Amino acid sequence: MIRFLKFIVLASMVMMMAPGCGSPLKVTTDYDKHVDFTKYKTYRINPVDVRLDAVSQHNKDLLRAAVISEMTKHGFAQDTLKPDIIVNIVTVIRQTKESMAVTDDYAYGGMYRPYYWNTSFGPPVYTTSDANQFKDGSIIIDMADASNQNLLWEGVGSAQVEQPLTNPEGQIKAVVKEIMKGFPPGKTKQTKN
Repeated sequence: MIRFLKFIVLASMVMMMAPGCGSPLKVTTDYDKHVDFTKYKTYRINPVDVRLDAVSQHNKDLLRAAVISEMTKHGFAQDTLKPDIIVNIVTVIRQTKESMAVTDDYAYGGMYRPYYWNTSFGPPVYTTSDANQFKDGSIIIDMADASNQNLLWEGVGSAQVEQPLTNPEGQIKAVVKEIMKGFPPGKTKQTKN
């Protein structure tokens, strides 16, 4: 009976954790609600800024190309001399460690039974621990007004990074598209292919 209860608890824990194994992209965006985004027509992209861990030049180029593609789809033109918006791209990749310890008890007495499982009474039978290391990555895309450097819009996408990327071009395009799908706020999206 106790083995069955342990199995049920373990199975339910595995089922609760299973959806998180794919590490879906978490996207957050924020913008200045007092800004009329329809007045902005052109942009310039600053060089990609890499924080904490190296990103290859190839992936930086793919990231830049994906942002250019999304800006073009949203009706913006690239202008390096007199842009309306300055686009900054920052990547942050850091090694993260996750630890978990589980202690099971088997004690005598209480709960109207002579023996019971998993309480705080009695000595622990065993403790298991597990450490998992992974890379946590974020792509931050922010846009500032070129005339006064005020932040207009910011999008952040975060997920666990698989090494190496299996399809860098496709994965980077998909992430940038997801981050920028709400940009520009309050403006009807133009679709150009």
